[in-house]
Parts: sequence; structure tokens; C-alpha cells
Amino acid sequence: MIVYGDQTRSVILADELARLHEECRAIEAMSPGIERHGKLCGTFILAGELAQGIADADMASSGYDETTPAQSAIMKIVSQLAYLVINSWESGFAAGVINLPAIGGQDGELPETVILRQPEGYAHYALYPESYACAARSLGLSQACVIGVRSIGTSLSAIVAAAQGAPPPLLLRPVGHPFDRQLSLSPSLAALLADQPEIPRIVVDEGPGLSGSSFGAITAWLAHAGIPEISINCLPSHDGQPGAMANPSHKGRYARIRKATFPFDQLCLTTKTPAHRMESWFTDLVGPAIAPLQDISGGAWRGARGVDAPALPAQERRKFLLHSASGTFLLKFIGLGEIGTHKLRRSQALAAQGLVPEPLGLRHGFMIEQWHADAKALPSQAAAPIEAIGRYLGIRAALFPAQQGADLPSLAAMARHNTEEALGHAAAKSLHFSTNLPVRAIHVDARLHRWEWLALPDGRLLKADALDHSTGHDLIGCQDAAWDIAGAAVEFDLTGEEVENLRRIVGGFAGIEINPVLVEDCILYYCAFQIGLWSALAPPRYSRRLMGERKTLLFRRKEAKDFNFSAAPKIEAMAGICPRAGE
Repeated sequence: MIVYGDQTRSVILADELARLHEECRAIEAMSPGIERHGKLCGTFILAGELAQGIADADMASSGYDETTPAQSAIMKIVSQLAYLVINSWESGFAAGVINLPAIGGQDGELPETVILRQPEGYAHYALYPESYACAARSLGLSQACVIGVRSIGTSLSAIVAAAQGAPPPLLLRPVGHPFDRQLSLSPSLAALLADQPEIPRIVVDEGPGLSGSSFGAITAWLAHAGIPEISINCLPSHDGQPGAMANPSHKGRYARIRKATFPFDQLCLTTKTPAHRMESWFTDLVGPAIAPLQDISGGAWRGARGVDAPALPAQERRKFLLHSASGTFLLKFIGLGEIGTHKLRRSQALAAQGLVPEPLGLRHGFMIEQWHADAKALPSQAAAPIEAIGRYLGIRAALFPAQQGADLPSLAAMARHNTEEALGHAAAKSLHFSTNLPVRAIHVDARLHRWEWLALPDGRLLKADALDHSTGHDLIGCQDAAWDIAGAAVEFDLTGEEVENLRRIVGGFAGIEINPVLVEDCILYYCAFQIGLWSALAPPRYSRRLMGERKTLLFRRKEAKDFNFSAAPKIEAMAGICPRAGE
């Protein structure tokens, strides 16, 4: 099934370097505390993205990884910021002076533009650089050669090197099939990696994932270059093993070599350092906590909300309830640095229109908002609130223009592939799409299921989970408002007349005309993506039932304005393959 995709953006390097220095000046003007630390960490992440972009541009030019003057210059900045992040964290967020060197043409040929890749761990999975500093310290090594795996390993390895007092890391991007990555190295970089085999190596990345092939490619290369396995260390984001697609030899080596992790819970929840405990970050906004934080991550929110809805725990953001004398509040991870800042602004804009719960602030990746304990989920058989949905989607379409994610040919290829996997070749062959239609991309909601709406006692509807999915770790990304109309059509089992009415309402609020042909195609794209999403990410103990149940996800194409893609069987199938509240 096709589900995942990378979020990238092209930037002018000189502009981003200037912005980096402006961010540092803004930080120096801030008072010590968690907000300053969060902005410092976000600036460090931006510097790491720029280093990744420069290294990738060098690799694209030469065909292999190598060290260049431009990379060395930007990594000096990343490394200096890494030291500052560690010092800020360990000092309880005390202020420090930032004095970054400027880089320019004298540091080697800088590319005019670079492609930046969204670091998924920072964006979605509450992966904190500070945890890698703690993990590195736990190794107890006096010297080391640190190796960062691009993308996110660029900045994570700089934190590790700073914590070890080691030189700036060497950056690598294993290439090839996702399940069989290989290294492509210049002779000079290969010699550098193999030099002084007695010095420990520390390989830094998030993961391992389904195959662990990035860790596998690098540790295998090091072993073959004569580095003893006892000298090879890995710093991953979790203490699990590579998944089912791992090369057996890679998997065996990964199990043997030394690893260290420092989980988020240990970093920010159970720590004995008061300044590091997450509930203390919001005292100025809602007062001190009167009870321990209540973890409602991984689908546990269903029990707190009193709904019986399916969930995909692997994709859920960390969520907690904070109880203080002034009420109960939801803390949700929305991303470190500018990733979270952009989402906070979207939340503020929607809240100003009365569409989502009002955000109270952002602290180092976590947004806080009022928890509406009296809100109820929409009943499964209740009539669709088309006017409310249309107003929400229309205002959203007007507020949040964006750069398109997957283009229409890519969506069509995904739909045919997933349909063939689920329903066979004939079903896939029957699909036809108009892939040359104009698209006006926005930050879509992309999560319009009934259980994502909060019905308040006064009759108002608020939309939950409204910030993340246009920038998620999947293929779709930002799309035309037609995508959300399609999502509502499927999830609320709308008739053709209702879909047409919704299309007009959304277009009216947005001040645009939404192409009905694109809406029809998006219904098919949406269904095919949902099949892939729930097939790929359903908990393993439900996967055997999935092959039979996903056939209830049948969708069929009819005449324009005369389609009715029944969502009821799909929702029933999702509920059957996913854990219930309280399980």
C-alpha cells in the first residue's frame, strides 16, 4: 500500500542564513525561560535543516557523500547552537550569548537554493534533541567519531557530538531502495570514516523503522572497514528492533552492538528536575498543576472523551490533560520550533472564527488549550451538519493557502495501486481520473471523521485535530479544498445532492469555485488512501481480520452528482481492526 511521503520545501539559501541570524538576535532579546529555550531549539533545528540541504545539494552534484568547505562552515553554526541548547537545558533555561559566525562564498561554493526535508521526529513524534544529549552522556565515552544520518540525524548528531565534546559529526545519506540502503562515499570521506579504528563510532538517527536499513548500511560498512563491533554504537529514537523488512545480517548486528536511548517520558515527565517537568512550563498560563499529568496519547483520548472510535496509535501525537485550580487543559504536541509556531497560528486563526478550541500558548512543542469535558462526539446516525462543515471548510480554504503536496498524477497512481492491492486488477483498471485539472492548494484538515467533531451543550460545533494532517508524514500533504469535501462526503455518507450542496457552501465562504470533477476524483483518491492508511497502520493483532474486512471499503464511481460512497461499512471496518477505548 502507498501511504507515506516526504514533506520538502525549496528555499533560497542566502535568505535562510540571514533569517537564522535574525532568529538568534531575537532570542538574545528574550528573558530566560522555557519559551526562550524553545525558540533556541527551533533555531538549532533550522540550522540543521540548512546543513542537511547543503549536504544533499553537494551529493546531488557529485553523486556521493563527501565533506566540503560549505558543509564544514554550516556545521560550525549547528555545533555552536547545539552547545547552547545543551547549556540552556542543563542550566534550567538560563540565558546565554549567541555569537554565530557568518558564512558565505569564502567557505566554498554555496548553492543558491536547497531542498529542506521536514524532520519527522521534531514535527510529529515528540523527539527532543535534549534526549539525545542525555543518551550520549550515558555512553560514558571520552572520545568518539559521531556519524549523523540525514535528514534529522544532521542536528541530532550535532547534539551528540556537543554532549561528547567530540568534533562536528560526519553526515551521511544512505541511498537506494528503502529496505536496502547503501553508502555512496567519496574516497576521502571513506578514508576518514575508516581511520583510527580504535576510536568509538556513534551512529545517530531516529528509528529504526520497518527495515532499519539506514542504521544497517552504516554499521555494516563500518564493520567491513575494520571497525570492531564493540566500538560501534547507535543512538536511535526507541529501544525496539528493526521491523519485518530488515536484512537478517543487519538485524543481527544491530542486536549485538551497543545502543542508548533516553525516552521523552524520562526527559520531561518523570524527571526530578523541576524546570524540565512539562507541567511547570504552563504555570504562567493556567497556574500550577494540582495532579499528575494524565496521558491520553495513543488513542487513550477516546476514553477521556467517552467515544468508541478507531485510532491509529502509531500516528497519534503525544497528548496530556493538565489539571489546575483554573480548570482542565489539553496539552498536545504540535512540533518543535517553527513547525509548532505555524500550527499555533493556524489554531489561533480558526479559534478567532469560533471553529476550534482556543489555544492559550505554545511551550517547546506543546500547545495548551481548554479541555471541553462537556463536549460529545456526533452520534453515528445523526444527520450530517452540512452547514457547519461547509462554513468550517470554506473559512479554512480562505485562510490557509499553501504549496501543493502530491500532484494529481501521484494521487492517481496511489489510488490505482492501493485499489489493486485491496480489490484486484480489474477494479484498479476501471479507475479513470482527470489529472490535468487546476489545483488551489490549502492546508487541508484531512481528518473529517465524525468522532473528530465536538458538540457543545449550547449547540456549537468545534473541530478537533485540525492542525497536523496537511503536513503529516504521508503522501497527501496540502491539497485543494476538494479533498476535504471528499473526506466529508465519505465520512458522513453524503448523497450526491448533499455533496453538491457542501461544495457550494465551501466555495461561498472561500470566495472560489471548486471544481465538481475534482471533488468526484478526490472521493476516489480519498477512499484509496484510507484503505492504504488503515491497512498499513492498524495494530498487528488486527491485521489478519483486515484482508476480509477491507473489502467493505468498496467504492464505486457513478454519474456526476449521483454518487453515494457509503462510509458506514468503512467506519465499521475501521472499528473492527483498531483497538477500542480502554483496551
